[in-house]
Amino acid sequence: MSSEDTTKPQRSLVTGSAAQHPVRALLVTILSAVVTGVIGTGLHRSGADINVAWGLVLALLLVGLSTWNARVRMGSLGIGFHLIASSAIVWWLAITPGPGGDVLVPIASQAFTTFFSSHAGYIWLFGSIVVQLVIIFVPQRFFVRKKESAA
Repeated sequence: MSSEDTTKPQRSLVTGSAAQHPVRALLVTILSAVVTGVIGTGLHRSGADINVAWGLVLALLLVGLSTWNARVRMGSLGIGFHLIASSAIVWWLAITPGPGGDVLVPIASQAFTTFFSSHAGYIWLFGSIVVQLVIIFVPQRFFVRKKESAA
């Protein structure tokens, strides 16, 4: 009787941007952070006028997902680059007036009548940073790339 070798080499399931060259991974991380900052800034005030902050929740969730992917791609260094890029774009959009003099993150106006309409700007500016910092403390086992044996 011959015994067959049933062990097969492990094959990585890592695909897409997680398997990229480090420079590409950095560029994808920064691009993702910028896009997330722009979309989140435009979205964060949705529902705030009726005191239902669904836009703020979605914007912070988007930041969390983008940061999570940055950590999968590049580890803690990816979070660092993501934090710098996304914070820079969010704060730049917050302080730079548009062509009509309006800003995208209004804060402290007498026109705001509900809690979320008057605090959504602060929650977005600081919450987007806090969400990214929280992901730094998530255990590494949640970011390990799984491998599967070839069938």
